[in-house]
Amino acid sequence: MNQSLRPLFWMAIATATLEAMGTPVASAMVSQDAPPPAEAAMVAGIAPAVARPIAVRGGVIMLPLLAQQSGSGWPDRIRLRFDSGDEIDATLVRVFSTVPRAVHWTTSPGGLAVEPVVAGSDPLVQGASVFALARVPESLQGDFRLRAVDQGDADSAAASAPGATRSPEALVDDRFAVRPVWVDRPSPPWPEAPALPMEGGPGRPDARSPFDWWRWALLARRLRAQPPPPEGNAVEQLVAQHAADLWAVGLARLATQSEGVAAECVELLTNTCRDGSVEVATWVIDPLEVSTLLNILVDFNRLDRSVMEGAFTWARSHAPEVAWVESDAGASIEIAIANPSVAEMPASAQWLVTAKEVGEPVSFVLAPRSVTRIRLDRPHEVPGDTLGRIDWSTVPMSVVVAIEKRELALSVPPAVFQAQPPGFVMPPFRAVLTLAEARRAAAPAIDRSTAAMLRRVRGRWEIFAEGATGGAIGGAIEAGGPAAPLDPVEPLQLPIGREALTLVVGPKGSPNQVLCVPLVGAAWMTRGGSPDQWTDLEIRRRVDSDAWRLRVVLPDAWLAPYLGAPLPLAMVRTHADREAFEVTGAPPVPWSNLPAPTLVDLGVWVGFPSAVDRAFPNGSDRSR
Repeated sequence: MNQSLRPLFWMAIATATLEAMGTPVASAMVSQDAPPPAEAAMVAGIAPAVARPIAVRGGVIMLPLLAQQSGSGWPDRIRLRFDSGDEIDATLVRVFSTVPRAVHWTTSPGGLAVEPVVAGSDPLVQGASVFALARVPESLQGDFRLRAVDQGDADSAAASAPGATRSPEALVDDRFAVRPVWVDRPSPPWPEAPALPMEGGPGRPDARSPFDWWRWALLARRLRAQPPPPEGNAVEQLVAQHAADLWAVGLARLATQSEGVAAECVELLTNTCRDGSVEVATWVIDPLEVSTLLNILVDFNRLDRSVMEGAFTWARSHAPEVAWVESDAGASIEIAIANPSVAEMPASAQWLVTAKEVGEPVSFVLAPRSVTRIRLDRPHEVPGDTLGRIDWSTVPMSVVVAIEKRELALSVPPAVFQAQPPGFVMPPFRAVLTLAEARRAAAPAIDRSTAAMLRRVRGRWEIFAEGATGGAIGGAIEAGGPAAPLDPVEPLQLPIGREALTLVVGPKGSPNQVLCVPLVGAAWMTRGGSPDQWTDLEIRRRVDSDAWRLRVVLPDAWLAPYLGAPLPLAMVRTHADREAFEVTGAPPVPWSNLPAPTLVDLGVWVGFPSAVDRAFPNGSDRSR
């Protein structure tokens, strides 16, 4: 099946395809058993992928396209010829997945971007899909067909491409009519209200994504304001307007049946609360869940009452509260629960081990429109361990938070990890916590992996770390500089904009040592003195074209307090060419960059032979 038919969220947002209203054109054109096109083939048979898209009068139409034969030579425009004889030109755009350069609380797990199709190219590479995008005059409606645009001769990049000796009829297949479902755009609810400022933060949608602007429009509606104009280029603004129009149409339709259900859906899509002075989003963010609601609202093959019932069922299946683990090491953990409701909510937390309840539930009250944090002591017994042979601290557990009839499940790793030969692999490096991850939709994608190991070599404890760069950072690796002097209020400043690994030794919030090791230049410390005063601190680095390797031999004095107790250790990787950073252990929320340490028991590693270091022969590139 052609790549443009993948059931992704943007397809639902862009076209709101109504399966019951007719078979997609693609099924009549493309055989799933067809052989792959020949190498270096030219595109042919461009046609609509759906026959009945939703189109808002005077709005933007975004029609997915496919090709009977894929290849290069795509045009950058296509013509929509209506049965009335009117014609408009549509810009071809490609929608593709991308990794965000910076991860925020409201970063969508979809990770999508849009750009114009370059004439003569193959826009379907790397899993992208192609759409025809155009603003339709309010007076124009009815059915239309696709036609090739006469772009001239040699001045057309598509026509001048090698092997592009084909007629416009071969390029575009006009046999299939597109019969849009035309709907009116509702009037804005607050036409005289001021515009909502386009400000960033954990309580606002991603301002840079055209696929999230519809939520700005809903948020403005809830706050009795006008939405801010969408950001980006002309193509991105059209995409943003298209999605916002579909939501406006669907919610207006729902409100004719039940204003209460419509308001409940808007709340679930725009809910926020406060964490101290910070406004925090709690809305439903899973792309599949969001697209499910939209498809219910704009399914004009359903009766209006059926739409209301479907939206009501959708709303009651989603919890407005959000919970996450803030620290998970040691004899107790800290969890945070965000409650966007205007009322206090009674809640309880129950430990589970191997799906069995352990101990009594802990009851507490969630403050209204706030983030509430509670600390839970780990249970000291493991179900089924009648002889007491299991160390409870090494057992993974879970916590179930019950709020009325809703339950939120949280996974909790073991309290303590044991360092054993050949080395203890630190927990995976993860991006900062996002709303999508807290709601269990998906963790943000990371395109540059990092791994680290704590090991004992020649009687000394050391960190060995490796970070992939993909060859993308180039000369930027030397950019940036040391962090500012330590702020007594903020115990950790990360070297954002610097390719570096930061080691944090000690408890969360009050570490004993914080060592920042850049890949180029001298290391520095923001807690625990300076590198020069630790004579047994060793730092060795090697930078290759696609990765770096780092070895840090830790001073004995840093570890002395933990010879009889677990070592609290956290690591943070920052990048030279982006704001994103990754941490080991429980990821912090974006409005607090404090990493949660992992507790490592060093006492188990006794009497074993030292490991052999092969990554840095002859002690190459040693520095402090």
